[in-house]
Amino acid sequence: MAGIGYDAISEGYDELYGVEQVRKYRMALGRVGVGGLSGWVADVGCGTGLLLSFLRTRGCDVEYVGLDVSEAMLLKALGRADSQTHLIQADGNNLPLRDRAVNTVFSFTAIHHLNPAQFAAEASRTATNLVVVSQHKRLKPRLNIEPVDEEVDELIITSPQVLRKAAGGPCGGRLPRAGHAGPC
Repeated sequence: MAGIGYDAISEGYDELYGVEQVRKYRMALGRVGVGGLSGWVADVGCGTGLLLSFLRTRGCDVEYVGLDVSEAMLLKALGRADSQTHLIQADGNNLPLRDRAVNTVFSFTAIHHLNPAQFAAEASRTATNLVVVSQHKRLKPRLNIEPVDEEVDELIITSPQVLRKAAGGPCGGRLPRAGHAGPC
């Protein structure tokens, strides 16, 4: 994940992208449901911790793990942190989490900075319940999976099992259509 550009824009990130990011969170949580989240939640490419604030204002009392390569973005996220917040400087292609360590992995608009197949393998390795990803409609690289919603970006919600099979299976790093664990 590229970090230098995000270090430079960390001060104004919320003003530049905050409204757009919150729209994505509403779209995703409208499908997943805040009440459906429990245990540990990882936010890959967490930036300034906007998702953390979004979850907390909706009463979501989960252990939050924010991961980002940008030190400056993590320092901004630290200002939003509470006693259930864990911030880690890390690359989304190599998550420093144990297998099945979190219930849900979120990644909003970060996939184009990653190797999609490698991220899919890492997300499926670490999540037990859901993986929720938003990706720009026109940018590459990307996860090749049909979105469940395209209001803002392509929103993908799938199980770790589907991602695990696709990332390590016969698809050559391509992911199957939404809801299908079979051939690509």
